[in-house]
Amino acid sequence: MKKHYEKTTRFHMVRVYRDSQWDEWRVRHYSRSTQLSAFFLVSNCDSFHAEKSDAVETADYEIAQYAKQECHGFTHTDGDGI
Repeated sequence: MKKHYEKTTRFHMVRVYRDSQWDEWRVRHYSRSTQLSAFFLVSNCDSFHAEKSDAVETADYEIAQYAKQECHGFTHTDGDGI
């Protein structure tokens, strides 16, 4: 899968990929425990979209939610969503 879009906060990242095997766009979530550590893939958080614009809109919304969490002291997701 080739990365087409990426947004990050201090502790979270979302990426939009084109999945040619399934002919869809995928939003993947990544997290890290400290600002200097590497991002790791958060399991069970992918979302799938028929259109790139829908995937990018979803990624923008989700990274905004992560940013709000970080402003309130939350830094990590457990994979159960935002």
